This record gives sequence, C-alpha cells and structure tokens, in this order.
Amino acid sequence: DDDSVVGRTSLVWGVQAIPIERIASTEAMLGVIRDRVSYAGFSGTVVVTTGIPTMERSRTNTVHVMDV
Repeated sequence: DDDSVVGRTSLVWGVQAIPIERIASTEAMLGVIRDRVSYAGFSGTVVVTTGIPTMERSRTNTVHVMDV
C-alpha cells in the first residue's frame, strides 16, 4: 500500500507491481491478490511477496507462488 515501494519495484525487469490495500488475514489477502492479478490480465505462474502479519509494516518475509 506504499506508492514509493510500488514505483521502485516496477523498475525491476520482469516485475509488475500491483498495489493492494492492507487486509487483515492472510487467506483474504491471497484471494484479493488472485482477483487483482486475474483482472490485470495475467495468467500462468505468479510470484507474490508480502509481509506477514499483514496489518504491520515490515519487510517482505513471505513468498507465495500461485497459478492463475
């Protein structure tokens, strides 16, 4: 949910940053991510990085690979 992080991440080759709002639970967050990625037109294997617990500001500590 930080525009400066989205901007910096978008500069990395092969990375498409899709910002989302903070979501309280990990399960709900992954559902929203799947919807946003599909809506953006991506398909296939997608790598998601996030910080958990989701409601705290922290560094990325989770990598999730999903098929869309």
